[in-house]
Amino acid sequence: MSNYFKMLVFVVIICFFLGCSKNAELSLTQLLDRTISQEMPTLLFLSDTSSFRYRRVKEMLDNKEARDILKQFRFLEINVSEYQYFNQLLYSFATNYFIIMDNRNIVSIVPYSLSNDSILDRICNYKNHPLKDCIKDISLLDGDEQLISSTINQIFMVQYLHTKHLISDKEYTDSLYSSIKVLPYFYNQYLLCKMDSFGETNYAWLDSLNIWERKLYDLPMKELMLRRFNVDSCAKSNIKFENEVANLGKINLNESIEHIFYFSNISNAPSVIYNVEATCGCMVVSWPHAPILPGEKDSINVVFKGLSIGYFNKNIWVNTNSSKKRLVLIFMFNILINCSYENFFCYYWGIICLYYFQFVWK
Repeated sequence: MSNYFKMLVFVVIICFFLGCSKNAELSLTQLLDRTISQEMPTLLFLSDTSSFRYRRVKEMLDNKEARDILKQFRFLEINVSEYQYFNQLLYSFATNYFIIMDNRNIVSIVPYSLSNDSILDRICNYKNHPLKDCIKDISLLDGDEQLISSTINQIFMVQYLHTKHLISDKEYTDSLYSSIKVLPYFYNQYLLCKMDSFGETNYAWLDSLNIWERKLYDLPMKELMLRRFNVDSCAKSNIKFENEVANLGKINLNESIEHIFYFSNISNAPSVIYNVEATCGCMVVSWPHAPILPGEKDSINVVFKGLSIGYFNKNIWVNTNSSKKRLVLIFMFNILINCSYENFFCYYWGIICLYYFQFVWK
């Protein structure tokens, strides 16, 4: 085999792998570019394959009636676990829903919370259900629906045009800044932070995010917290708790009790706790936001209030940049009625009065 032929085979193999790599990294914008049409409306199915409802939606889409209706649309299914852009854009609590686009503008949204017949009807009659009226059905955003819908479309179009290099970086950032003034949008801040090396004051909004935002934007939260403290995203830390299970024993009803989980970083990389989720609204959790350096110790503080009687077992999920993404802390406690002398005296007289009115007073 000649050297020339060997070189030709080598070039062909390299080109093949480059082509595979390009397809593997196919962006959402490229997908939309293939699908969004100027001649006909586009129906985007934002799916969550991990949801128990996903199979029902797929069965509905495979129905003959649904297939006939979908012929009037360009159809594309997007798995939100792979492409989270739309969920971030809409700040949505829904997992399976349809977005109808016309001329690259989002004109309507149909959530799966409706029945199958209602979904098909809404898709057919999307012009009677404009985006501004759909916001309350699918988004956690509050405020003027018209203003929210116009801002959503502005962000979508600017993101699309910037990815296609049809607008400059300055036009892109100016547009994002203007939409931030209208709505305190996480995704706008996220894009701006990715573009610029922001200072501490520009990252301060991360600390004020509520529990819904932290849960919805889990991956961007992790990325931004690591960027904020210049921690290598590939570095894997490891923190170890002195005790992962806390048995608080007996707690009086409506009593507040505090517990501290101590831990240490036993790895060679800085550890960043970017979110802590409590599975019960009766717990208030605080944790260190700055990196815990190798060998250092710190703690997670939990304040719990017993609101109902019974034995409980609650979890706290700690999200870090460790190889084990989520650590679980367990709370066990038994909430009882306070049986102090004063309470016993009140209950005693309450029972006597009840007995009197029930059996004596007639």
